[in-house]
Amino acid sequence: MLYLVCSVLFAQPLFDEEKLHAVQKELDPFRKLFIASTHPSIPKESYALAAQGEIATGVEPMPGFSSKIGWGVGIFHIDIDTMWATINNGEKHTGYTPVSYAKVVNNLPCQNHRITLMTLPIPILADRWWVVRSNTNPNLQKKSSGRVREMSWKHIEDPESVLNAELKAKIEGMIQIPLALGAWTLFDIGDGYTLGEYHTWAQAGGSVPSGLTEIFVGKSVAKTMNAMKELSKNEKVHCSF
Repeated sequence: MLYLVCSVLFAQPLFDEEKLHAVQKELDPFRKLFIASTHPSIPKESYALAAQGEIATGVEPMPGFSSKIGWGVGIFHIDIDTMWATINNGEKHTGYTPVSYAKVVNNLPCQNHRITLMTLPIPILADRWWVVRSNTNPNLQKKSSGRVREMSWKHIEDPESVLNAELKAKIEGMIQIPLALGAWTLFDIGDGYTLGEYHTWAQAGGSVPSGLTEIFVGKSVAKTMNAMKELSKNEKVHCSF
């Protein structure tokens, strides 16, 4: 018992908090170049938790909507190029995230403005599907010399128009998620570490209790962020864009 207490008291942080604050102060001006339509307010103390090696998460209400934005922040001992390739190559996410199927229906994985179909199994309830357009904000990456990057996504109107017969058959019997958007933002904080911020907002479609949706969102954020860490370490994922 004494050993456990001492381990907690003297545990080494993942990243020096003072250095983190200094790098954030240097890189925060690039936030004005973000293109995502939503930006949750992440409390300062969440970054302190991230420096300790935790994935800090929360939810934020959206005025006029029953659903909430789920957000998370964490520090990864992964270089930004590897992390960037990992979050962008969505077809590799199946088996790591709750998403059961992902297919880029135009362009290529990682490419700017790509369109992707995804499906999500939900126990007891009907499975869901949605189609999003993902943007990689090349202007931000260029202006920051690659030290700050953003990949955002948003549902497209008339999603079935981009699906061929095979993909339409794939989603038969599922319920469409009518609203899905969010973003990943990455910051190169030095020494091979990357600060990652992730948020997602979706309306489940169909009949799902709001309390159940909030619980699912909160848990899925941490799962997704940890999944990207595992994927980056287990597989060599590359982006040519």
